[in-house]
Amino acid sequence: MIHGAGGSADYWYKNVFALAQQHRVYAFDWIGSERSDKPNATYTYDDLTQFVAHFMDTIALSNANIVAASGGGIIAMKLASQSPDRVQKLVLVGSVGLGKGLGFGMRVSAIPGIGEALNRPSRAIAKFLIRQCAYNPEQFLTMSLSI
Repeated sequence: MIHGAGGSADYWYKNVFALAQQHRVYAFDWIGSERSDKPNATYTYDDLTQFVAHFMDTIALSNANIVAASGGGIIAMKLASQSPDRVQKLVLVGSVGLGKGLGFGMRVSAIPGIGEALNRPSRAIAKFLIRQCAYNPEQFLTMSLSI
């Protein structure tokens, strides 16, 4: 399971246990996100695709069914196109990378310096993302954010 940009493996917590009853499930944080290592580097979708391939190699997983959300969809599609034998089935949830246009957030994150700043966790970024993604953001903004 591959989360989207600004996300974490925690996004899948409602799905993992149900799926694990019949499947082996791996949900992990991209390098540079949430609880993963954060080397001082930029992370392109090509780098993140290689990260997923190396993860699969490390756990001796030759192929898999992959579920990916948002920006994770780009990673999953890149992996499927570069190594089709590694992806048995592909499920994309609200994926980025389909169609001709990019959303505002993806365009802004492509600006040098801005994308790197947006990928550094902070209260301000968390509040911005909540305002962009939630139907009723105020209910979340009153919660304590532990970043």
